[in-house]
Amino acid sequence: MSRPADRSTQKICWSNWVKRVKPIKILTLLAAAFLAAAPAFAQSQDDDPVFAFHETDPAMNAAIQTALSYLPVFLEQMSDGEGRSIDGAFVKVAVPTPGQPTDAEHVWVGPFAFIDDRFAGALASHPAYFSHTAQGEVLHFSRNQISDWGVLGSDGLRYGYFTSRVVIETLPADEAAAYDGFFSSDPLPVGWE
Repeated sequence: MSRPADRSTQKICWSNWVKRVKPIKILTLLAAAFLAAAPAFAQSQDDDPVFAFHETDPAMNAAIQTALSYLPVFLEQMSDGEGRSIDGAFVKVAVPTPGQPTDAEHVWVGPFAFIDDRFAGALASHPAYFSHTAQGEVLHFSRNQISDWGVLGSDGLRYGYFTSRVVIETLPADEAAAYDGFFSSDPLPVGWE
């Protein structure tokens, strides 16, 4: 079982993906148009606790590596062919948080859009450690900031969510029981193996 860390989390390496302005403007417009047309995509997460894991936590690192190994398949399967996510698809993004208790806060983003390795999407919850983007606003990020992905299946179960599954394993049994039937037994949708 993993155990939450004290104040240390994985450091995020910024890539210099903002060099070309035109794709970013296109991506922002694409994301803004997509968000305007999307139904209500997130509920307030104000009462959700923030869990910190040490950067060397083996279970969390394994979950991130597994999620990232299937990220190309997820992006192919869960986008419309033009770089826009389908309804119910989310990515977890590490946002640097200098001067805060953690080096980065991992937040869920969706819907999202992407061009090459540049992404933009709606922040799906209220961040705890940064204030430059609020819930529902567009967050710009690069592919190397993605740490997980998840999608709501047609069966009502959540697929992916590898890091969330690790967090649930650390909860007391009564709290973890609240998630029974929430996630699929296999994190991968049928045919993704």
